Order: sequence, then C-alpha cells, then structure tokens
Amino acid sequence: MRMGMRMRIRTRTRIILVGTLAGCGLMASGLAACGTNAENCDLTGTCTTGSAGQGGHGGSIDPGCVPASLPAQTPLPESCAGVFVSGSSGNDTTGTGSRAAPYASVTQALASGATVLYVCAEPTADTSTVTVPPGTTLFGAIDCASYEYAPGSKSTLAPGTPLAMVLAPGAGARIEDFHIEAADAVALGASSIAVLANATASAALTRVELVAGDGADGEAGLSLPDDSSLDGTNGLNGADDATACPPSSAAQSTPGAGGPKTCGGVNVSGGEGAPGLTTAGNVDGAPGNPTPGLGGAAGMGSALNCVLGAVQGGNNAPPAAAGTGATALGTLDATGYTGANGTPGTPGDPGGGGGGGRGAGCTSRTPGPAGGGGASGGCGGAGGGRLA
Repeated sequence: MRMGMRMRIRTRTRIILVGTLAGCGLMASGLAACGTNAENCDLTGTCTTGSAGQGGHGGSIDPGCVPASLPAQTPLPESCAGVFVSGSSGNDTTGTGSRAAPYASVTQALASGATVLYVCAEPTADTSTVTVPPGTTLFGAIDCASYEYAPGSKSTLAPGTPLAMVLAPGAGARIEDFHIEAADAVALGASSIAVLANATASAALTRVELVAGDGADGEAGLSLPDDSSLDGTNGLNGADDATACPPSSAAQSTPGAGGPKTCGGVNVSGGEGAPGLTTAGNVDGAPGNPTPGLGGAAGMGSALNCVLGAVQGGNNAPPAAAGTGATALGTLDATGYTGANGTPGTPGDPGGGGGGGRGAGCTSRTPGPAGGGGASGGCGGAGGGRLA
C-alpha cells in the first residue's frame, strides 16, 4: 500500500420531512432547514401569497396544518401559519394570536387581519354577531393543552345574539368542527338565525352544528282610526212611564219609548214598554231590536199591585271574526328574516236593544203603571289592525 493515498468514502443520507417548513426552523424530524419563505413555501405548501411564476399556490393550506388531517395524538406543527383563539385563557386586549397569547374571541382574531384561525374546543368569548370574510378558514376542535386535534369535540360560537354568524359576500370561507348557536329572538317579529349567507356568500362547512333559537312573537294588531259609528257606547235610557196607579186618567199610564240608536245603519233601539191595565195582571213590553244582537226579554212587572216593571238588557253580540294569518313568505335581508303581516280584524257587531218593561194592572183603580222603555244596544268595537 502506498503511503499518503487518500480514500473517498461516499455516504447516502435519507431526509424525511415531517410537518411544515417556514423559513429556517426545526422540523419535527429534528432536521433544520434554512432558506427564505419564498424559497421554501412552495415545497412545503405554506405559501400565503403567490410569487412571480408561482401564482397557482397562493392561499393554500398545507394538509399538515389541517387539524383533522393530522395523525392521532400529533400536535399541530409550530410552523403552521394562523392565529389562536381561546375563550378561557385568551385576551382580546393583550393577546397577539400566538399560542402563548391567544385572542379570546373570533371577532378580535378576524379584526387582526388573520385568515386562518385555530380555535380551542371550548366556548369563545364572542358577544356579538361574527362576520366571516370570504377566504377565511376557522379550524375548531383544538385541544389547547396539547394542541392536538380532538375528534368529536367542537369549538362553540354562541355570542348570545339572535344572529350568530354572517358569511360576507364572496367565496372560499371554510369552517370545520364548530357548534354555532343563536339566541332566542327578543324584538317583536324577529327571527333567530345561526348562520346567514349574505348575497353571494358561499362556504364549506364540515362537522358543523347549527342551532337556531325561538323566533319572537309578532306585534299585536294596531287599532284602526277612530270611527264614531263603530265605537262601543252605552245604550240610551228608555223614557219613564207615567205615575204609578193614577187616580183617574188613563193618559197618565203612557208606556215608555225604547231608546233610539243605530250602529252603521243597523237599528239597535230598545223596545217600548207595555201599557198599564185596568184589571189584575200584566203584559209584556216589546222586545228590543234583535239584529244582529238578540233583544232582551221583557221586564217582569207586578200582577196585583202598582209596582213598575223591571227592564232587562239586550244580549251581547257574538265576538267578531279574527283576521286571517299571514300567507306570504316574508323577506330575507342582511339583518335576518322578517315575517309577513296578517290581515286586520273585523269590526264587532252591535248588541241588541233591551226589551220594554211590563205594564202592571190596578184592579181597584184606573189603569196601572206602564212599563218603561228598553235601552238601546251598544255599537260594536272597531277591529284590531296590523302593522303597515
């Protein structure tokens, strides 16, 4: 063997990439990779914007940064771009969106300009409607103790408002592993909506639960304008009868007239009282006008003494028919759903006039007292209105 001879030993090294590269950092395999983001992102699938000649890669998310695509018990790689949200440990004032300082609400994370959010599997701190811009991705079900994907769990967005989330116009939004819940509506006629797609909005929802609350009652009908011909009023009193048991003159035993009244052209006057008698007994007064209410029965008088007959009131009219319910579908806009109105209620019918009183007889004298006239019926009330 000649001295000084150099030997060349050729070795092969297999490099396995696990996780995602972003510039110069430590990979999950323990190997360091250096270079600029522009140099490495196309290889690792972490590009957030396209570069010259590479525009087709802009905005993509590496499968290694999709929580549901990770192997079981594999933490989300540190190199994954995105911000973190934790309703229990985050802070919207001091948070930066990092794992160590997450935001507390999805609203604040979106306000920071982030387009990829990793949200802990717990309720967020959102208290108002969350508007999701197009192209935004929300990944839920993150176990923020280990930063592993927690299959079967959900991140809960329940801001306590009747409209929980709005998808802004545009495409590309992506939401995975969320429970989105809207509160019961409070304003009269309002609806409860979990997610509202505004105009041209579209999104991919995966393993997402949408829960809407109860809608609120509609507004009560409004009163129609005042119309004196429909207002309910007291009936007019009938005329008094003559003095009881007059000494000689029958003219003093004049029946009372019924109270006159019309309601919308309908006669609801009371009935006339009955005349007095010169013999024992009594006679019924005339009934009140029965259309549309029924007239009252004649008042009861005394048979053998000189006591005025009582006057009974007319029957009440039956309830008016209710207005019909809404039949249109209503309208949907950026603020939610508005139901259609029903029709106004119909005016009530007037009550019937009261019957006239009985006339009484006086056997030992000239004609007994006549009955008093019945009171008129009251007019029906106006029907309930509806919202314009």
